[in-house]
Amino acid sequence: MFYTIKPALPMGLTVTIDALVAAIHVECASHQQVRLEAFMDYEFTFDEQFNPIAQFSIGHEAIGLWFTEELRKDKQSIADLLDIIRQLEQRQIMQHHIQGKTFQLRLNAEQAEVIALALDIDIDEELPENTELYDQESYAECGTNDFKQAVLDWEQFIH
Repeated sequence: MFYTIKPALPMGLTVTIDALVAAIHVECASHQQVRLEAFMDYEFTFDEQFNPIAQFSIGHEAIGLWFTEELRKDKQSIADLLDIIRQLEQRQIMQHHIQGKTFQLRLNAEQAEVIALALDIDIDEELPENTELYDQESYAECGTNDFKQAVLDWEQFIH
């Protein structure tokens, strides 16, 4: 993930990275807070069968899997998704969920969440104590504007 800091920041500041919301909070000595957005990094390629593959940065892997497995090359689904995002931006609708085969996409005007359907399975009771699951490919969120830009880039890539 790449962070872009545009304003000149004074000496004596504190920087906190909040990975859950993919943002940097900067607190100056005067306790004034500035929110700087983190940008998702992604790359689109094709596999040996010429299927599009989306690879997103750490913390956003599930979004890449959703593009690859659910959105794929379906131009109508991409157009429908962009229309849904437009409706969210214009506050015509407050939220929208898209149920896929392996992921669910939850959208509202502020954020997009990709959730693996397998996360509904409660397996915590079966795991040994202190076991942590790797779920970076099962859940990811980002701002709706960043998500929209990724969808537009994907649309352009597959054409």
